[in-house]
Amino acid sequence: MKTQINVKSGTALLLFLLFSLAGKSICAQWIHDSKYSFKINIPSGWNKASHMDGTDKVYDFYSANQNAAIQLRVFKANPKVTVELLAQTYEQNMLPKRTTKQSLENYTSKNGIPGKKGIYSFKYNRNPVDMLVFYTVQKGNGYVLTAMVPSGTTGSEKEAQELKQVTQSFQILGISAQQSVTSQKKPAGIGGIVSSMGKQSNYSTAPQKDAGKIAGKYRLVSRTDGNNSLNYWYLTLYRDGTFVDRHQLKGNPPYTTGEEGTWKINGNKVTLYNKYHPAVYTVYSFDNNRLIRTTRSCVFTFKK
Repeated sequence: MKTQINVKSGTALLLFLLFSLAGKSICAQWIHDSKYSFKINIPSGWNKASHMDGTDKVYDFYSANQNAAIQLRVFKANPKVTVELLAQTYEQNMLPKRTTKQSLENYTSKNGIPGKKGIYSFKYNRNPVDMLVFYTVQKGNGYVLTAMVPSGTTGSEKEAQELKQVTQSFQILGISAQQSVTSQKKPAGIGGIVSSMGKQSNYSTAPQKDAGKIAGKYRLVSRTDGNNSLNYWYLTLYRDGTFVDRHQLKGNPPYTTGEEGTWKINGNKVTLYNKYHPAVYTVYSFDNNRLIRTTRSCVFTFKK
């Protein structure tokens, strides 16, 4: 039987971008939901609204000057629902046509919640919009936390800090940074990742053969999908077998993200393992001082 996740069809989420939600200005406070085991902090001056969408509980928050908006969608998830399925279903059913996906990667939040982080851009009523989405499935619940701003909006420093405050305050009750590794599903949805990062066989910083030839700083020089939404994207591979990924999304202000972990060589294949989720990895081909990553929709080329 095909697993389904309850989501709104089409682009109903974009109604949120109209900034016309009904709600009252509230003081800084924690919003608690014991049924879905989470809490999130809303700063002074922000507005809130909530409603049920089928089996989904939806919380909407937006800033006083209406230049920043956050939505949290949560639902009871059956055991077949993985983070990968959640992200795929959201992308296929919630995002508008012609949306550009900048990235989708494994990510652990400041409060130790493992999941995936997606960065997207699109146009609504001819206005460019930037959107960051955090997906996670924990303790029988699915969560989608969305932060959106119009790309051309000149937000104040106070507003930028408020947006960061809200997204970073999101907590799932009973989840801590120490527990987060065991609580995320493996990519195949079979089970959790082992409890200690140090016990992962992939997480090793021992030098390896040909490390000197491969090690170095690589810059993204081309991508076949024609996307031009990044200011930069660098992969730095160190001789000790560790790496750092840093890329910056254009915007006002620009958004810098990435990951870190370890890398290994097998012939001309270079595999990068996420520090917090070593069971998930990315494979590149090494060719003449270039790292090449091929997906179903794009070829990324990095040059040393």
